[in-house]
Amino acid sequence: MASVTDVEQLRQKLRIGGGTLVDQWLSTTVDYFRDELHLDPFDRVHGDYLRGIDFHRPVKLEPLLPGQLLVRFPEIAEGSIKPERKKPYRFFALPGSTALHLGWNMDEVGYQLYQLRQPVRALMSVANAVRFHDSRSRLGGNAQIIVPWATNVALLRQRDFDREKLATMWRAGYRPLGLP
Repeated sequence: MASVTDVEQLRQKLRIGGGTLVDQWLSTTVDYFRDELHLDPFDRVHGDYLRGIDFHRPVKLEPLLPGQLLVRFPEIAEGSIKPERKKPYRFFALPGSTALHLGWNMDEVGYQLYQLRQPVRALMSVANAVRFHDSRSRLGGNAQIIVPWATNVALLRQRDFDREKLATMWRAGYRPLGLP
């Protein structure tokens, strides 16, 4: 179990208030990063990822079994899905989740459906409402899943974006980020 000092340090880094359950959920996250991912959760590289967790809602370790369906919303660049940047962990969600409620802009992401091929211990949390360095805020609120990068998953289906929907939005005057 993470020390009181570790929990306090993470709470200060993320600028969130304390409380018995908040401290427990921070401790669960510190333990997962150290024990499962073999990472230092205080490394600044992980700061934005940790900011994406709502520590005022339950954060728990959960075993996932082979066959579990997982969803990912990859970034879109120039009309196609960008390859996933390798890091020590991957973010997924459960089917039925929306990109908007996971902290992504709907016009900037595709959709991928995966099936888990091995048992894995996952960090289950709720996406935080976050404002990054642009003019849009993210709602948060859906369940999100963190698993080690090497977790064996099989891509079942993907789509980059719905061209008909984008055309309708374009005619209505909406412009995705990066377009004039």
